[in-house]
Amino acid sequence: MIDKVDFGSVNKKNTPYSQRRSPQFGNGAGFVVSAIQTLEKNPMTNVAFLDCTTAICPRTIAETTIGSKQTDDDGNTTSRKFNWLGGFEAFRRESSGLIINCLIPGFIVKGVAKLLNRPVMGDFKKSNLTGVWANSDTIDVLKRYYDVELEKTKDKNKLIKNTLTNIINDISGVDDKEVKYFRDYTKDIDIDSFAQKIADGSITSKDKEEFYKNLVNKTGVAENIKLANDDKYFSSSLEHLCSSTVDMLDGMNKEVIIGESADKYFTKAKRLVNAKSIGGLGVVLALALSAQPINRWITHKISGRKGAPIYNDEIERTLTPEQKSELNKKKVGAIGIMWGVTGLSMFLDKPSLKMFQFKGKFPTMDLARLISAFTFSSRLAVAEDRSELDECLFRDVATFSSFYFLGDYVAKGFATAFEKTSGIALTNKLYETDKKTNIFKKFWNWAKHTKMKSSEELNSIKDVATRTKATKLRAWCQVGNILFSMLSLGVFIPHYTRSKTQKREQRLRELEAGKQ
Repeated sequence: MIDKVDFGSVNKKNTPYSQRRSPQFGNGAGFVVSAIQTLEKNPMTNVAFLDCTTAICPRTIAETTIGSKQTDDDGNTTSRKFNWLGGFEAFRRESSGLIINCLIPGFIVKGVAKLLNRPVMGDFKKSNLTGVWANSDTIDVLKRYYDVELEKTKDKNKLIKNTLTNIINDISGVDDKEVKYFRDYTKDIDIDSFAQKIADGSITSKDKEEFYKNLVNKTGVAENIKLANDDKYFSSSLEHLCSSTVDMLDGMNKEVIIGESADKYFTKAKRLVNAKSIGGLGVVLALALSAQPINRWITHKISGRKGAPIYNDEIERTLTPEQKSELNKKKVGAIGIMWGVTGLSMFLDKPSLKMFQFKGKFPTMDLARLISAFTFSSRLAVAEDRSELDECLFRDVATFSSFYFLGDYVAKGFATAFEKTSGIALTNKLYETDKKTNIFKKFWNWAKHTKMKSSEELNSIKDVATRTKATKLRAWCQVGNILFSMLSLGVFIPHYTRSKTQKREQRLRELEAGKQ
């Protein structure tokens, strides 16, 4: 077991809650908070909303309207000429990124699993692991605990019950600064009856959902968990561990696996995890690489001319062989920068092939980074001149950084500020630094080892007033993240890159006029 550490609580201050200053929200703000909380409960809707509000809609509008003003010699606006081609391509570009990067990978992987389940699992025909999202770490944990119980009993019901009970009781997790051990909180949860439903083959999705919710409500822990004797935090959330463990035990029960055949079952299950992840990822990456070339082909067909649709005119721009050669060299450098940023974000921790295993309907953070890197690289590769290449590089590196670095930091920054003003813990501190630690190490610890509490964890707070305030504050952290992304990705970046392109075009026209 991990030694229990009591770091205290941020709520233990001399000033009572009633006397502390905290943000106040009116009816309009309350509607916003309610809407954000609703979105958080549905991951697919939440992803679509974020991408629409921070990329698809604002960039479509921006790339349609930037530079559309027509002025006379006195600088007065006379009319507008909208860049419909550029706006339409921006819409296709950003929406295809949402679909390929986020929404469809899980369905593709599940389809691959359906094709491979029978060939890979072989003789194990009674259980169907097509819809089971257990990763290799979950399978390893289950095997470890199952093997221990197998030495004690050969009774199938006892094996299932004891394996599940021991896994749950050996979990520990972080709540604010406190390490909580599940065995101290599971006395009131009837694990035996739940395990018996697995053994009877009568377990339902509702049973699994209620069991998980009971664990979170009792412990206040949902995200950052460890198993006994493990040094690192588990690679998945509590919900994923519970759901996939139960699914695997249910499959073993259907196969009537009791003894030696369990090793074979676990081995084949891990093989299926890797096979469906590799196969599904291959399809997704192929789509990611082809999306922008297809978008550009559509633009060329509609417009009837070659060239990037970033210019709001009827001129067809072509490059000389020397210019094409120089552009290709710059493309290699730009793609290298994109992959450098991707590598930095993915390999801060020790890299492993497990990073590329699917664990649910949505890609993990590492998988999303990989798919995004392929998507953005394809956009750089099809850039048709230096101006478009510069726009793509700046825009996509900023987008990648915001989605996988800066946005989380903004939300976490709001949460840290709200903690100080309200006294309510909105984050979990996985590691504590010494008071004498220099400011740079403290910042690194905050950036890497401080995690936002999930809405489920905050909803487990027993005091109603504190729980209500905590969920509202967390929603406002998300609002801050959305506003930051909307302003930076949807407004500032397209205006900055397009105005830079227009200035470069103006300089080229002036130089050409001077030569003539």
